[in-house]
Amino acid sequence: MLLLLPLSAALGWSLSPVQHSISFARPLSRVRRHGPSNDCLLGNRYTAAQTADRCSAEGVASRCRSTPAAPSMTASSNLKGFDEFVRTNPLTDRFAVKDFHHVEFICGDAKSLAAHWCLALGMQPVAHSNLMTGNKHYASHVISSGSVRFVLTAPYSSSASAKASEGTHAPSADGKHAESEWEPSTLPNPSHSADEMHAFFAKHGVSACAVGVHVEDAAVAYEQAVAAGAVSRTSPRSSPDGDCVVSEVLLYGDTVLRFVSGEAVEESSSHFLPGYVASLPRSSARTFGIERIDHLVGNVPKLEQTRQYLETLSGFHEFAEFTADDVGTVDSGLNSVVLASNNENVLLPLNEPTHGSKRKSQILTYLEQHNGPGVQHIALKTDDIFGTIRAIREMHAQGGGLELMDPPRPQYYATLRDRLGHDVLSAEQASACESLGILADADEQGVLLQIFTKPVGDRSTLFFEIIQRVGCTIDPETGAETAQVRVLARFLPFRNESFMHGYLSLKWNMYLRLGWHGLTFPHSTCKRR
Repeated sequence: MLLLLPLSAALGWSLSPVQHSISFARPLSRVRRHGPSNDCLLGNRYTAAQTADRCSAEGVASRCRSTPAAPSMTASSNLKGFDEFVRTNPLTDRFAVKDFHHVEFICGDAKSLAAHWCLALGMQPVAHSNLMTGNKHYASHVISSGSVRFVLTAPYSSSASAKASEGTHAPSADGKHAESEWEPSTLPNPSHSADEMHAFFAKHGVSACAVGVHVEDAAVAYEQAVAAGAVSRTSPRSSPDGDCVVSEVLLYGDTVLRFVSGEAVEESSSHFLPGYVASLPRSSARTFGIERIDHLVGNVPKLEQTRQYLETLSGFHEFAEFTADDVGTVDSGLNSVVLASNNENVLLPLNEPTHGSKRKSQILTYLEQHNGPGVQHIALKTDDIFGTIRAIREMHAQGGGLELMDPPRPQYYATLRDRLGHDVLSAEQASACESLGILADADEQGVLLQIFTKPVGDRSTLFFEIIQRVGCTIDPETGAETAQVRVLARFLPFRNESFMHGYLSLKWNMYLRLGWHGLTFPHSTCKRR
């Protein structure tokens, strides 16, 4: 079975200029094991003073920008490009992976941001941990829609947290956190400290600090990952009742890969993780139909180092490669790799900037604004993108939502059905795409509909993507839903120069390449026409 990831999985959006070029993966057998060697890449934690020093303009320029001496649009080392890449699924995961579980964000005011995202995305509060529950270190609010869980966390004062920690919690000499000192009711996550969270927020703004993945056994996942070279963040810890095990290793930058397992993690669980208590749902709140996390994209300065590190610790496979030569334009380019678990439920695309184009790379802009690597965007799947986007736009018009990207030029929609086929989108659907600014691609088997938000904060960093995949076939061997998408026309003649500065040009170039080579994607919504 072949797999098509929406180009957004490999590409990103920003208010700033963009340059990209994309790459996906080489066989795991060619991966070299290596140890961590780049602080910006692997995300070592520092004190507030150290972080301030390392995040100076000079520090970011010297450690995180990775700008070559001469302009170049060449691929990252060892990337051969799309034409020479042959995708396989070697089923090489080092531990059993089920799906995304949650994403945690550090912010300045968790309660307010959680309320804002609930309104903006039609989510519900499901759990919280704060002073009222016995947590004197930070406030944390969990919101949910379908299987999507976002955790918004903000630290309390460092002095109050230090007093609360006396005699109850302290990191070990090597900076790791020990399970024997963990008491969920007073500190749900012992890897969090107020000092580190304050430093994280000052450095990155609102940003993902943890990508939670549901695995069969979090202790085994941790042991296998660390044995393969992963940088430990938090050793396995069990809840007092044994219903939950949590462990952490570094993902990239200051972001951790958090393994969770146990009965408390299953879908039937009434709330989140140990130490959190259930929250009251919003009264008369409407859902916008967001169902699951489709993929989560990271921006890094050096793709090859990060790819080798993550491949080696997880065993995840790569399924395509794109470079500037494959899909770049004179204005933009990037290199990108997508890593996937055996079941391809967990998709982790990685981007790095290329250089020498007319415009500054969006990836480089992200690295500067974010002060290093991090999560660029999260794709959220819906089964009714028209209803979802209509609700998001209505909420934004009322002053409580997220702003969506500017639509392409009118000519794009004038010929949309001619390009995709009149039996693919009805006149009403095409009209809805135009009125809502939704992009559409299709072939004989399926349709991909998608749109992006603008950055969710003041920095040109984190944003969301909303997607729907319609039409599918069932793989006879795996039972997985698949659908082919072929781009029938380039987007370039219709792009809005004020919007994304070349991002969509590259995006549609990539879809063109993917479609011509017959790649497919998972998790499609099976709706027979």
